[in-house]
Amino acid sequence: MPAPRRRASRCSYKEGNRRCPRDGDGSPALCRAHRLAVADAARPRKPIEVLAGALDSFFSGRRINVEETMTAADALLQQWAANAAAGNGAAPQPGRWVPPNWFPGAGRATQQPPPPPEDPRVAELAAVRIAARQVLGFAPSDVLTEDIIKDRRRRLAKKYHPDLAGGSVEKMARVNDAADVLLAALVD
Repeated sequence: MPAPRRRASRCSYKEGNRRCPRDGDGSPALCRAHRLAVADAARPRKPIEVLAGALDSFFSGRRINVEETMTAADALLQQWAANAAAGNGAAPQPGRWVPPNWFPGAGRATQQPPPPPEDPRVAELAAVRIAARQVLGFAPSDVLTEDIIKDRRRRLAKKYHPDLAGGSVEKMARVNDAADVLLAALVD
């Protein structure tokens, strides 16, 4: 009589309520895929790998191991600080990541050039434009277009034109001048 055939033990890996259906070997009994996964999980990971995994988990909607992520971020920042302390052309430590120099002037005191003197004509032009808006009855925050300015000029001309009762040459001249200033400002 032949020896009874021994049944291979099943993989002992369990996820939630589900158990792996493949045959396993060793102690504990694991299939090849789960043996590799456990070995990969046991190896120490670099901080950048931990952070990349945390980002992947975050965007995939999975839970994040906050303690592991914060430890990795702290290690990465310490590594960056050590490399930055070596600074100014010093060779980086072997096997260490060197951050790119995104801010070449950072840390050095630089004197800003004095601002250029303000042109008095610019301030005068701004004051003239504000007065023109007031004459035509526009608020400072109103957005003006050529059609809006011309429409307002027509409505005020019906009110202040010298040929009409109650109109005067001075009022109409002010309306025309204000409209011309605002139309010229649109071209600038």
